[in-house]
Amino acid sequence: MYAIIATGGKQYKVAEGDIIKVEKLNAEEGSEVSFDVVAVNTDKDVLCGDACKSASVKATVLGEGKGKKVVVYKYKRKTGYHKKQGHRQPFTQVKIEATIIYQMFEENHVEIPKQIAGLLCSAIISDTLMFRSPTCTQMDEHTCRKLAKIANIDIEAYAIAMFNAGSKLMNETDEEIFYQDYKVFSSENLKFGIGQITAFNSTMLDAVKPRILKYMESIYNQSEADMLFFMLTNIFKESTELLYYGKNSEELLEKAFKLDEVSGGSINLPGVVSRKKQILPMIVSASNNM
Repeated sequence: MYAIIATGGKQYKVAEGDIIKVEKLNAEEGSEVSFDVVAVNTDKDVLCGDACKSASVKATVLGEGKGKKVVVYKYKRKTGYHKKQGHRQPFTQVKIEATIIYQMFEENHVEIPKQIAGLLCSAIISDTLMFRSPTCTQMDEHTCRKLAKIANIDIEAYAIAMFNAGSKLMNETDEEIFYQDYKVFSSENLKFGIGQITAFNSTMLDAVKPRILKYMESIYNQSEADMLFFMLTNIFKESTELLYYGKNSEELLEKAFKLDEVSGGSINLPGVVSRKKQILPMIVSASNNM
């Protein structure tokens, strides 16, 4: 299932969980924005025109940035005139939310098939860490429970099985583990990457930790990032062990999380489970003040 949205004179094909860059919006990081819908594909029908007149897609603002530099060079023969000018187009990065896809079904009075309800329910559980993430809203939980009824899912049992299945990493390569949920971000002074895996217990996370630390060191010079971070998130304990590698990364983490001393390649962060709300803003703020 996907939707076609319009913003900034352009159209984008989006689905739940997509992270896209759109023309710069006047919106703060972490705020919610909405986009007009041109068409919706429900896997059974394609809705457009009047059927989408009242529909909208909502997204969460992840941050702002600038695109690659474009150089414009003007030259006139025989006059000696030449002018060189550079431009970097500003953009806003947003994430499409699963809850909104459900609302689009509701607004257009389209019955949600059991399979689609299960997929949307899974997406919300994953995105909110079974309602434990600070990004989770009351609407997210309400929507998820309604979808679970349609899909005939026991949310708690399903979530545990889903996260445990996703945590069976021992047969995966270090590269597969590292990049399964890895994103690159940029601030004014820093380009950095943050990866994350989640589990309901520490056994798997403890086993993966030395492998990821070694892998981060091995790829650092080819990564084009100034610093690398990786979150080992324990959903049950609602805590994260943050692994790090890169020049000045220890100094940055001391400032970001107000710690006296950082060493050993990792720090423990009780109560932290969200990259978007609890890790990314702290790193960006600290990097801008270094």
